[in-house]
Amino acid sequence: MSLHIDLRCMLKSIAGRQVPFTPRQFPIRLSRRVGLRHMQSIGAKRLVCPSGEQIVNGGFENAWTGWEHGIDAYITNAYKRSGTWSLGLTAYSEPENFAWVKQTLTNPIPVACVDEFKLYCHADWYPSTEKKLLVTIGYTDASTTQVTVSFYETYVWHEKDLKPYLSAGKTIKYVRIESLAFADINVDDVTLTGKG
Repeated sequence: MSLHIDLRCMLKSIAGRQVPFTPRQFPIRLSRRVGLRHMQSIGAKRLVCPSGEQIVNGGFENAWTGWEHGIDAYITNAYKRSGTWSLGLTAYSEPENFAWVKQTLTNPIPVACVDEFKLYCHADWYPSTEKKLLVTIGYTDASTTQVTVSFYETYVWHEKDLKPYLSAGKTIKYVRIESLAFADINVDDVTLTGKG
């Protein structure tokens, strides 16, 4: 869209007299003529979302590929939701924060681009004990969102949808999963997909 504006031709009426349009009034008049919404969109970058899975090895089928981990994290085939392997977390050591895994995304993804973000967890004993996972979502601005996944049932895979907890306007840099329970907890099928 091209705009040809001749300031000499833009006049206003004051007390019945027409006086020349002053340059100071130009932004106000232009915003009315073009529309403020269009003015704000000029030069704005269009958000291009990635497509497909953003987590590497979310099913832990390739051992530790893509993941950092603490000493009380392990790969096991004893319990898995799909495939052959899953992640095991056992918070027995002191300090307990040794039972964790973390993945830093190769390409950070804007929250607005997230289509699906979830994981599955499972425990095989202590049926009356509350099992807890702490999921920390780190953003590129160094802020975080923390989600506690809590369940009592054992021998059942529990799905946790993490998308509702994401902070709007931010970009996800990493995901960290940590056990907060004195029990064996398995995690499998960690999924973070883009809308592209």
